Amino acid sequence: MTDAANEILGEAGLSTSGRPPSQATTLVALAESAELWHTPDRDAFASIDVDTHQENWPIRSKSFRQWLQQRYWQAQKSAPSSQAIQDAIGVLEGKALYQGEEHPIFIRLAMHEGNVYLDLSNDDWEVVEITEAGWKVIEDSPVKFKRTKGMAPITSPMANGDINALKAFVNIGDDRDWILLMAWLIAALWPEGPYPVLIINGEQGSAKSTLAEIIKGVIDPNKAPLRSQPKNEHDLMIAAGNSWCLVFDNLSSLPYWLSDALCRLSTGGGFSTRTLYENEEETIFEAQRPVILNGIEELATRGDLQDRALNLHLLEIPEENRMKIKVLREQFADTKAQILGAMLDVMPFILRELPSIEADKFPRMADFAAIGIAMERAFGLPMNSFMEAYAGSRDSVHQLIVESSPIGETLVSLASKGDWSGTMSDLLRELDSMVDDPIKNRKTWPKDSTRLSNHIKRIVPSLRKLDVDVEFKRLSRSRLVTIRTGARNIVTGVTPDLLIYRDPDDTRAQGGDARRDAGSTLASQIEPTASSVLDSPLSNAQAVLALVGDAGDSSDAEIPSYSIDDDVGEV
Repeated sequence: MTDAANEILGEAGLSTSGRPPSQATTLVALAESAELWHTPDRDAFASIDVDTHQENWPIRSKSFRQWLQQRYWQAQKSAPSSQAIQDAIGVLEGKALYQGEEHPIFIRLAMHEGNVYLDLSNDDWEVVEITEAGWKVIEDSPVKFKRTKGMAPITSPMANGDINALKAFVNIGDDRDWILLMAWLIAALWPEGPYPVLIINGEQGSAKSTLAEIIKGVIDPNKAPLRSQPKNEHDLMIAAGNSWCLVFDNLSSLPYWLSDALCRLSTGGGFSTRTLYENEEETIFEAQRPVILNGIEELATRGDLQDRALNLHLLEIPEENRMKIKVLREQFADTKAQILGAMLDVMPFILRELPSIEADKFPRMADFAAIGIAMERAFGLPMNSFMEAYAGSRDSVHQLIVESSPIGETLVSLASKGDWSGTMSDLLRELDSMVDDPIKNRKTWPKDSTRLSNHIKRIVPSLRKLDVDVEFKRLSRSRLVTIRTGARNIVTGVTPDLLIYRDPDDTRAQGGDARRDAGSTLASQIEPTASSVLDSPLSNAQAVLALVGDAGDSSDAEIPSYSIDDDVGEV
């Protein structure tokens, strides 16, 4: 045995004289240089020193097995048997579970002690540390990140970047969609959800797949960035466990199970299955991830998914404006560092401001809305521009949801004839009488009152947005449903009692309660001036402040607030 081998074995605590230990014992001793630990889910990990950095690998992973074999070769100048490796890994796993410390494990992004950490996934295992004071690239991460097979390194970010550089690579139709895309990107860099599902629609050749690939390339590059539709929920959760941002490309439609699963993935949910080769053990997958879908047809036709979605519609690209994908990727690679740098530049601002963003009313994805408002202020966008864009996006889907429902437009047509009331069976007969046989014979058309009730309950929120109210009452032996139309409670312009943003540290915000108490008076002033408010270049918030000023209360005229139309902002 060489002197180098004796030294390695001595450092591992093994005697180099007398009867040599078994291969398995030698392997366990050689692994003492690694930090053995486990996750809250009791998955065993080892942190090993490689050159100047530390890497985290599951003890049963191929990477850790290779490291162990390499250590044995250095010590013995021979290869261990497969059985010895298996025995050693079993012992090391036990040591990690019962003697090692517990640490959470993260993929790509983590929140720790109020700071955000982004794993660059490069060979040096560098991470970006984002604090309220700024961001920097560090080598020694205070949190444990794991690497998966498909993860690719993120380009090292450039300070003082320019988010507008991204515009050259995206086929966005208007400013509203651009604001929503920026908000989604910033939210996707936030370690905690919920995350809206980004749905990219457009005709053939509108660069839907290219946009999805570019977005993922900024925040979570992967060797296979675009994936096909998963076969089942198990495959979906496996993908979520191995990647931060999921992109499903070129979808024709969404089966109901996938639509429901994406809702759980957006707001946080889990999936359980029987552990392989075990009868009673259960394996639980839990994840919350940003998701991108793209396709020619409207993908999210169910209200629960649409309520969690951002819809971007891409324009047709004229032939003279097309370029080779290779050229586009090369240009994007040169610009990616400053795009990511611009996003990281605003993250400290969002860390500081997010806790102070409050609201009397928030839309369903309230956490995302708060990040969007903070993003708006960080990039210096016009006040209230995010909430107007987000509310417009949410409202635009209600008509789509009703149109996509097999009974939606027929219900609207029935309501237009006047109020209707009866049992669910009566309603089914009434709707049957209003459509032709080809429509009634479709698989999606409800064949009984229970299915009809389920269809209606899914689209009730969207029907109400279209001025159709549905009311359910349960009688002793039947269910009574009433359908009526009526003017919605709309205040044109802005409702002063709905503050989307208030800064508690701003002394100018004093008197806000008095302003809310005077909401009904202000609303009566806004209604007659609706056309002038909407036609004016002033923002909605400025219009309210102008009315406050006209009322003679100059102290409130400088109150910084975000306000939106009550109907537009309704959950």
